[in-house]
Amino acid sequence: MDSFLLTLLTSEFIVRLWSCSIHTHFRGWRGKIRYLCSPYPILDLTIILVAASILYYQSKAQILSIALRGVKIFQVFESRFRTWRLIVSVVWDQRLHLAITFYIALLILLLVSFLMHLVEKDVNDSFNTLPASMWWTLITMSTIGYGDAVPETTLGKFIACLCILVGVSIFALPAGILGTGLALKVEKQNRHKRLNKRRAPAAQLIQYYWRWLATDRPVSGITITIAGQCPVTYYMMNSRERHAYRFIVRLRYLSARTRFRCQLNQSHDLHQAIDRYASGQSTLADAVRVLAVELTTVRSDPIIVTTCPVPVCLMWTYVLSNQALTTKFYRLFTVYSTRKLTSNTPIIPVVRPK
Repeated sequence: MDSFLLTLLTSEFIVRLWSCSIHTHFRGWRGKIRYLCSPYPILDLTIILVAASILYYQSKAQILSIALRGVKIFQVFESRFRTWRLIVSVVWDQRLHLAITFYIALLILLLVSFLMHLVEKDVNDSFNTLPASMWWTLITMSTIGYGDAVPETTLGKFIACLCILVGVSIFALPAGILGTGLALKVEKQNRHKRLNKRRAPAAQLIQYYWRWLATDRPVSGITITIAGQCPVTYYMMNSRERHAYRFIVRLRYLSARTRFRCQLNQSHDLHQAIDRYASGQSTLADAVRVLAVELTTVRSDPIIVTTCPVPVCLMWTYVLSNQALTTKFYRLFTVYSTRKLTSNTPIIPVVRPK
């Protein structure tokens, strides 16, 4: 069985080495060397050599054969799964948040270890050294709890309870960070897939539209430049053929436009649009609340607060979908609120009810 698998793997490696010249980067003998220096062929060649060594040393050295079989576990990483790249990219993108989380966990670990060593060292031999306290703290924070060391004092038990609660909270943070990063990465990949699906219909639409416009040009105004001594046969279309060609190009243009519109409608995510609209609405509502608080703190005159319904006006502006005017109002009142008032003139016109 091992010989059959070795033969199959060797044949696959030879076929891959022969077919790698389909890429321009791996053509020629230099391209073959460049292909052999890439990670996956090196892994394939390593597995082939290890399998051959196992078959050779199987009858001579049983220990060496068992040791070489452990190297074949790297064959799992041979498959070109995009999952590995996705997970590595998520960890790399969230490296700052993960580093902050591990730094906080390390600080808590050192603090709790020192406190447990300070409290339990006189009554409990399991905490007489600081490394032993660190071992107990790490086991307790990870909620494993071997039971080899148990605090005896009341203060030590209280610190142990806090350590368990903090450990559960701290060790749950990386899972949430990686889950959020994975969701964002998958959403980004789906967005790129939708954009790539639009690219081909958009290119066809531009191409057929240009061809349709090119049929309107007069033949006498076209300049033809031919490089080299090649025989060329010119054929001038009459009016009927020209109209038929224009009709065909027009149909192709309309068909490409229809396909592009269908692809555009299919790739549009309605749920994302609703979520963005809701987030924008909540952001604007928060800005209106901040503006109302700033206006109440600018002057102590109750007329401005009671008779000038600025939040109501801004909400009506938002209802009328005039977001540009809302932004201008917000910037204007923010600038005026940061200035020092030197006169009794109100900032905004006061409208008193009749």
